[in-house]
Amino acid sequence: MEKILDEAERDEDLVIAVRVATNSKNARYALSSKFGASPDDAAELLVQVHRAGVRVGLSFHVGSQCLASDAFSSALKTCRDIVRRAGTPIHVLNVGGGFPAPYPGDEAAMLEQYFAAIIFGQHSLGLPPDACFSASRDGAWWRLQAV
Repeated sequence: MEKILDEAERDEDLVIAVRVATNSKNARYALSSKFGASPDDAAELLVQVHRAGVRVGLSFHVGSQCLASDAFSSALKTCRDIVRRAGTPIHVLNVGGGFPAPYPGDEAAMLEQYFAAIIFGQHSLGLPPDACFSASRDGAWWRLQAV
């Protein structure tokens, strides 16, 4: 963390996001085995960044070709628990992606169910209405904004 803080240009736009490992059981390709901090480590990192006077964020990826919208609900509950444990506000939440493409044989929830899970999670984290979430699907970038 010290090296990141030393190298970062500290202006008011700086946000350091901590990537959280998630359960990827509903995804065709799991990513958390390679990337992401445990909830305990993530909470400690949030505290360190916040103490350094930098805005903090959380990031996760439920895995590619995620076939169940409840994977986002579960990951967002983990994020909520991390934020409560750390006692620090977050300013950015990056849900990474994982929205399924329509491949033959895959039965995925409707895209609206994924977005509803994410927006509900945003509210449970106490993020302001202008907090945005972005991810890609089929090469297009989605930006959700709860109002």
